[in-house]
Order: sequence, then C-alpha cells, then structure tokens
Amino acid sequence: LCDPPYGGPAGTYGDLARFAKRVLAPGGLLLAYHGQFRLPENLAAMQDHLEYVWTFGVFHRTTPGKIPKWKFRNSWKPVLMFGKPPGRVWWDWTMDVLAGGREKGHHEWQQAESEAAYLIDTFCPRGGLVVDPFCGSGTVLVAARKLGRKHLGFELDPRVADTARGRLAGAPASSRR
Repeated sequence: LCDPPYGGPAGTYGDLARFAKRVLAPGGLLLAYHGQFRLPENLAAMQDHLEYVWTFGVFHRTTPGKIPKWKFRNSWKPVLMFGKPPGRVWWDWTMDVLAGGREKGHHEWQQAESEAAYLIDTFCPRGGLVVDPFCGSGTVLVAARKLGRKHLGFELDPRVADTARGRLAGAPASSRR
C-alpha cells in the first residue's frame, strides 16, 4: 500500500508495478493511491507487470478540490489494486468506497490513517508484510504497526523520513499478528 507522487516523473507507476512484480509473492497485492490525471496511461503501464484487480474510491469529507481545466469539483481519489498472478480471493466481501478523512498534521500529502488501516486489515493477512516504498510521514507503516502487521518503508527525503521514524516509535504495537 503506497501513495506515489501524483505529479511525479512519467513512469513512476510502471516502475512501482515492476518493483511489485519482483518482490510480491504469487497472489500478493499492490494498492496505490492515484490522482485523476494520467490515470489511463498509468493503468496501462502497471498492467505491463501485474494483473489489474480493482479501483477503490476514497471520498473526501472536506471541500472538493477544483480542476480548473475541466471545471470539475473533485471530491474523491482512486486507489488502484493490482495483483501478482495467480490471483486468488482470500478476503471476505468488502466495500470499494471509503470515506476518507483529512489528516495533514505530519505532511502536506498525508493520507488518513483510517483508510490505510481499513485496506491493510482487509487485504494483508495476519503474518503478512506491508511495504510502502513512498512512505512519506509513515501513515501506512503506523497503521500496519497498530494492526500487528510486519512493515517496511522507504522515503527519500531525510526530514520526512525522520518524521516517519518518530511516529513509528510512538505508535503502539498490536499483539495480534
């Protein structure tokens, strides 16, 4: 589960899918937040490496963002789910729409911990490993820790990585694995 930079360099999502194909166990899942722009090209780039599974909608509870070019008031963001073949469904029935919160206390691009917790609890089995190669301030890792999942993250910005380390140090570890 990760949140790559939406306006990042072309190829970021394809590179992410290539990485996931290499490190995921068969049947493993990649979930990635995505903005609305470049969605078709990034879906195609990811399908070169993994099998498309689903798109979740995360609705914002705050004032919608404005997309001036097309005059849209954007009130949701997609989370893309891809799997490493062979795909199999081991989870229970689940909703594909989440109500997101606004949590920006640690980083301007931070996502809500409740969203991460829901996705991790639903799609990462106990004993599984959550990897966030764009961990930012550590929201996904903190949620994984609280749920008792093993977790590993990477962040290029040393200052932001220090924030993630501090948050993880203060997050209670669950006894359930």
